[in-house]
Amino acid sequence: MPDVVNQARKLIEVRLRELEDEANRLRDALSGLSIDGRTPRRSPGSPRAVSGKAQRGTGKRAPRGQREAQFLAVLQRNPGAKVSEIAREMRVAPNQVYGLARRLQHSRKIAKRRGGGYAIEG
Repeated sequence: MPDVVNQARKLIEVRLRELEDEANRLRDALSGLSIDGRTPRRSPGSPRAVSGKAQRGTGKRAPRGQREAQFLAVLQRNPGAKVSEIAREMRVAPNQVYGLARRLQHSRKIAKRRGGGYAIEG
């Protein structure tokens, strides 16, 4: 009987770790969403937002297409925004935004304005 109890205990512990990992992934995804252009308040226990420079070496990557969607959402709210403004609002380093802007220009989703800002192509 003690063997069965120990096995059940181990299975439950493994499942709890899996659920904790999934909960952390969901918290990260939730913190990446914005409501009406505002970043939602962080929940207790979630990491603080990066101020100024983007954090390095976290090892996490944004899901495919997330940065593009964020970039376009910023431009929709703020047409003519420059790379530094977009990067600040997205909370990423400007060099990431430059590369993204170049790809979006090549795919003709955005256009560069004369003042250095960007606009969504019609």
